[in-house]
Amino acid sequence: MPLPARRPSKSDKVKQAYVCHPHRQWVRGFACCGCGEMPGNKVNPIQAAHVRLGTSGGMGLTPADRWVVSLCMKCHLHTQHQKGERTFWARLGVDPKAKATEFARKSPHWLKLRDMP
Repeated sequence: MPLPARRPSKSDKVKQAYVCHPHRQWVRGFACCGCGEMPGNKVNPIQAAHVRLGTSGGMGLTPADRWVVSLCMKCHLHTQHQKGERTFWARLGVDPKAKATEFARKSPHWLKLRDMP
């Protein structure tokens, strides 16, 4: 038996304000910022990975979509779930917040992204 209808809460509206699915799709069209893997690999697909360091995210809190970068599935898992984000980006010599900002500013969806925290 399905659940009855639910009235949207304020937090539902906040979450929607931080999401931009077209931007995520656009980011997935780029090579991996970690290893250079190109889009189109079905075994190791490119994902829009959220950067948490110095952004609106944190433990258990996904940052706004203005803070995404392109990472293949292997680098994404290695980054946030095994070695840690700070270690991963330090080894690459990349500032992830600057990289996410570059993606956002060059995105065709910048007008929606620029007001996100």
